[in-house]
Amino acid sequence: KPNVFRLYSVARGEFVAESAPLECDVTKLAFSHDGLHVFSGDSKGSVVAWRLEGIDRPSLVRGANASLGGGIIGLDVDRDTQVLWIASESNKKIDLHTAAPPGSQAGQLTDQG
Repeated sequence: KPNVFRLYSVARGEFVAESAPLECDVTKLAFSHDGLHVFSGDSKGSVVAWRLEGIDRPSLVRGANASLGGGIIGLDVDRDTQVLWIASESNKKIDLHTAAPPGSQAGQLTDQG
């Protein structure tokens, strides 16, 4: 399906969850180390936090989002899911940002550009 991403369970051998449709192409994904959160970045510069809920029939619940401008070219999450690193491309340069995932103790989105 266009503008969605699906999570596949290797253990089950099947897709177990699908994101809601997004406005444009998903370019990057980052998973928390506990496997309960996933962050998506798109070609227009939006980053969305998702939470995986349920065991037998998991679903992705959309959380906070931010729009940075310029396509997202990199996402990474620290080991404790306290900081999200974001690289976006705008005006032929790379801007680096950090953000606090929803529910974490860290600060909000900041520009490191």
